[in-house]
Amino acid sequence: MENRKLVKQSPVRSSYFGYSTKAASVMAFESTLEEDYYHLLEFDESVQYFRPQPFTQAYLIGQKRHVYTPDFQVVQDGVAYLDEVKPFRKTLCHEFQRKVRRLTKLFSDDGFHFRVITEREIHLNHRHHNLRYLRPNLGFSAPLEEVERLREALPFRQSTVLALQEMLPGLGLSPCLVGRAVAHRLMQADLTQPWPDVVVSW
Repeated sequence: MENRKLVKQSPVRSSYFGYSTKAASVMAFESTLEEDYYHLLEFDESVQYFRPQPFTQAYLIGQKRHVYTPDFQVVQDGVAYLDEVKPFRKTLCHEFQRKVRRLTKLFSDDGFHFRVITEREIHLNHRHHNLRYLRPNLGFSAPLEEVERLREALPFRQSTVLALQEMLPGLGLSPCLVGRAVAHRLMQADLTQPWPDVVVSW
């Protein structure tokens, strides 16, 4: 296996970048779907480690030589995965399915579980939009003192994001507290709803 150095593939194809707090490094991605998957991995507590484009592997289908680079290497619940991120419509062709069968066997021999991840797993209602919005908050410290002040000031422990943000200035707290608290898991939330309608509890 050779380490893969991610580069821009063509003058018309974009690259995307993000900083991973789990890996403490900047990561590059070749599609917005990969970027959305990165956000999901970053927030998923069951994921201990991940990195994009980990290596390039040569393999054969029949007598023809191919090379393949997994989109992500992921350790989730202690299990090692190699993930191909692909739009669902592109997974339906016979050629791709044949490739998946070959790679599943190839990587299984090396101790990896090979997975195909599509927008059906990544784009769950509004979750990917909310994770994209929340990710920059991981660059700030967890607002432990502010959340404790909120708990002391309010007799209830649940609200929609919009209603809570409107209340916070009256308590001497910034409306940005909600995003920071959710990002650092000091508030629980169902992120599949539009952000103003998300119900948070603390």
